[in-house]
This record gives sequence, C-alpha cells and structure tokens, in this order.
Amino acid sequence: MVSVALLEKDTSWTVCFLAVCFGIGSWVATNSLWVELPIMVNCLPESWNLASYLTVIIQIANIAPLTYSLLKYWKPNVVKEVPAIYVVLVTGTASCLLLAFFWRSIGLVGNEPHSIGLLILAFTLAMTDCTSSVAYLPFMATFREVYMPAYLVGEGLSGLLPGLVALGQGARNGAGCFNTNVTTTTAPTKISTTTASTIATTVTATPVPQNLTLCDQTLRSVNFSPEVFWFILFGLTVASAVAFIAMNYLPLAKKHYAVLDNYVKPEDNNKPQDTELNCNNNSGCHEKHDTTEKKGNALSFKVFLALLFMQAWVNGLSNGVIPSIQSYATLPYGGTAFHLTVTLYSIANPLTSFVYFWVPCYNRLVIAVLTLLSTVCGVVIIVFAAMSPSPPLLGTSGGAALTVIMNVGFGVLVTYVKVAIIYLLRLQGRRALFWCGVSQQ
Repeated sequence: MVSVALLEKDTSWTVCFLAVCFGIGSWVATNSLWVELPIMVNCLPESWNLASYLTVIIQIANIAPLTYSLLKYWKPNVVKEVPAIYVVLVTGTASCLLLAFFWRSIGLVGNEPHSIGLLILAFTLAMTDCTSSVAYLPFMATFREVYMPAYLVGEGLSGLLPGLVALGQGARNGAGCFNTNVTTTTAPTKISTTTASTIATTVTATPVPQNLTLCDQTLRSVNFSPEVFWFILFGLTVASAVAFIAMNYLPLAKKHYAVLDNYVKPEDNNKPQDTELNCNNNSGCHEKHDTTEKKGNALSFKVFLALLFMQAWVNGLSNGVIPSIQSYATLPYGGTAFHLTVTLYSIANPLTSFVYFWVPCYNRLVIAVLTLLSTVCGVVIIVFAAMSPSPPLLGTSGGAALTVIMNVGFGVLVTYVKVAIIYLLRLQGRRALFWCGVSQQ
C-alpha cells in the first residue's frame, strides 16, 4: 500500500538540494529551446518551420543514449556513469554558452539560408539531455533511496524554470504579427496635352525602408533579449555541474552514499558486476537489510518487464502524445482554461515528486491502477482534442473546468507513477535504474 513517510531522521536537506540542482540539468536545455521558440521564429529564416527542425533534431539526437547504452552493455567495466556525466555536463554547459553568441548565425545549405548555429547547438544539447536519462538515474543509485525523489523534483523543475524565465522575459509577446512601418509617397498627377482625349496618370510609389524589421520589433517587445535568456540557462547548467561535483567530493554528501565508490573487481567472477554493493557503514549509510525490509523480495523478471512497460507507456503519453494535442483539447474553452492548464501542468511535475517524500508507494498493484487512471485521463484528453473545435460542454464553465482537471490530473498521475516506478527500481540496484532510463527514452 501507500506508506506515510519516506524521509528519515538523518536525511540531509543539503544533499536533497544538491540532488535537485543536479536533476535540473537533465532536460533544462531542450525545454528552454521550446519556450524561447516564439521569439526565435521571428528572427530566424526557418520561421515557424523551426519547430519541425527542432523536433527532427531531437529525435536524431537519441543516437547518443543508444550508443551509450550499447557501450554500457558490452563494456560495463569500461563505460562508467561518472565520466559520462562529466562529458554530458561539459558539453551541455559549453553549448548553452555558445548559444548566447551564435543563435542567430545564418549559413547557406542548398542555396537556402538556415540557422546553422542554433541547429548545431540544439543537436548537441539534445544529445546531452537524451543521454541524461540513461546516465543520471544509475548515478543516483550511489545515494540512499530517500534522495531519488529529490532528483526527480529537479527533473520536473527543468521544465518549470525555463517557463518561468520565459514568462519574465515576455516570450509570449514575441509570437504573432506586427505592423510594418512602410511609408508611401505619390507623385503629382501629370496630364498629357498632346491628346485631349487621353489622360495619362503616372503614380510613383517609393517605399521607404522599414525602420524596424519583424525581428527588431519582436526583440523590443520583450523584457530582455534571447542572449540574456541563454546566459540564464548557462547559469542553470553551471549550477547543475557544481552540484554534481559536490555530490562526488563533498564529505557531507559521501556520508549518505548507499554504495561504494568502486565497482566489483573483474576477477571476482562469482559476483554480479555493476550492481548495488554492500553498504559502507563507515560513511554513515544504512545497512543492507534496511533496504531489503522496504522492498521485500527481489522483483521477478516478469514484474520487472511490466514496470519497464508501464514506465515507457506513461512517458510516451506525457512526453509525446498529450503535449502535441493539449492545445487542441483546451484552447476551444478559452485562453484562461489554456493558460491554467499549461501553468498547472508544469507545476504538477515537481510538486508531485516533492509530495512523494511523504506519500511514497511500494505496492505494484497500486502503481498499475494509477497507470490505468492516467491512461483514462489521457484518453479523455485525446477525445477532446479529436472533437476540437467543438469538444463536449463547449461554452460552459463546467467544460473548461473539466478539461483543466483532466489535464492536471493526468500530469499528477503520470508523475507519481514515474517516481514510484523509479523508486521501486532504485531498490533493485543500479542496473535496474539503467534499464528504467532506457525505457523512459
């Protein structure tokens, strides 16, 4: 059933804060690209086709976690999480910094102008963020299970924080149409005297160059420039990198390790490799039997596959299906309903992860029921979107309330299911978290 407490007396809020900061760096870069899109489309040659370019680029970037996963599977003693995460953090941080300088760099591809700087850096950022799913989660197995929800809070904030920065920037003001300042002068009418029946009227229209381009008007309508936005993003990635370094070297953090720093030696052929090791009591972590009491027996292979399937299912719904149709399901009910849905949906992710500290769930049946309920909410949202622009109860406050409740309820349920499955697999060791990351991706 659902437990009443996950926090323990010796839980360190400092380590929790570090885990949150570390989790923020997981998807903050890719989410930032999307929230800055309304401004960039008015300044770059792809215009609104830029969203399609980014979608394709992000999908192609999945080659990075695929490559990492294969190398991790074939060479588990060579490929380690910590060096891989350092590569991810350095690449992501450098790319964010370069974006501030090169996001408007244009080049010719096939005799057509394209945003070479943005597209290349978006690809590197997408590779780092996609790889975080299969690298960050196994690393968190280094710490006691109580710190896993803190990391997931940070992962949720990786979507909320860029949105809040974009709201402060006024990115919504950048979308839309602007009047162009074009002045037209007309020459006096000239009447020819050579033929009385013929009147020749010559009108000369001389367009005066625009004082402001569409991009200039967009940039003047926001509170600060995209360059400042990318510098803020750079600061968030730096904070994530600093938190990761502290989690590896800070003595306070090491006291809360649940596993040893090293892996099983290759010559120990009788021991499984890359799994959770015995507890180092000298570092202050819990003994092995404490974890065993919580998780009970090890999961069977069928149950393990079922949890991975549920994780893949809810991630497919929440990261792919629902966001792509959410506007169709909510906009017909008005701007207020749409704004509430988007805002509360963003808040639901980190808030639900935080609530899991006090209301954790270890029961696989409860997790399955919650997965079913989230699917029902998702189906309702899909039906509303399919019936757009005339969904049920259109023009009524009840309809607007229903669509907001369905969307926010869906966000709460899928987030809780994600956290519960990750926590349950955390109790099974590092390799289980690796496959959890694979299923998410």
